[in-house]
Amino acid sequence: MQADVALAPELSTSSFPFNRVPGDANILIFPDLQSANIAYKLMGQLGEVETIGPILLGMKKPVYVLSHNSSVTE
Repeated sequence: MQADVALAPELSTSSFPFNRVPGDANILIFPDLQSANIAYKLMGQLGEVETIGPILLGMKKPVYVLSHNSSVTE
């Protein structure tokens, strides 16, 4: 499923009628890091969403990675 279908109920319902949460995706999976970073930054700037991530796993505890221009609250 592509991002526009995952986020738009009318597209999701027509393309995937068996979908239990049409247009209400809260997790997006990308094929590579570059694509994920582009979408993450766009959604954070253009959408009315709170972005969380990137998060590194595999250590004793998850680690949140901060950007160079992060604020104190981030």
